[in-house]
Amino acid sequence: MQLKGLCFCMKAMLKIKLNELPTSIKIAFICFYVFIVLGFIFAHLILHFKLNSSFTPKDILDYYKGNEALLKFQKTPLELSETSHFHSFSSPVIAFILSIFFAFTKLNEFFKNLIIILCFISIFMLIINPWLLTFGPAFLVYLKYISSIILVFTFLFMGFVVIKNML
Repeated sequence: MQLKGLCFCMKAMLKIKLNELPTSIKIAFICFYVFIVLGFIFAHLILHFKLNSSFTPKDILDYYKGNEALLKFQKTPLELSETSHFHSFSSPVIAFILSIFFAFTKLNEFFKNLIIILCFISIFMLIINPWLLTFGPAFLVYLKYISSIILVFTFLFMGFVVIKNML
């Protein structure tokens, strides 16, 4: 009997239309999204100050690999683990919440799946990039740029589309 109830709930969920959600859920999502955007702004400011206002490949490599002339030291495995640990918990949760709402938009199913997969791949890259930049070859610095652009794009795109579909 419980299986029939679960199937009914799942079928009902598939009929959700974002523009028919209660106003309270719409307000909650928009507030959540505003804080995501603020988080991106503050993350950018943190990088801006840590890298002395420069996002060049050399400055990024100096930040991770160190540069004795600038008295910057290579990131330790502990520092990298702390960064990876934080991002491993927070970023997927944000992406999951955005993805659930995004899945109920009116876009093509293939396109929605593509955006969601790109989002989670960019999060994976966000988590391993510090390790690759610290212990890997220098050319991997470009992965940091690519994965960051994809992450920002997917988060912003999913949020804008969800809000547009809610209104």
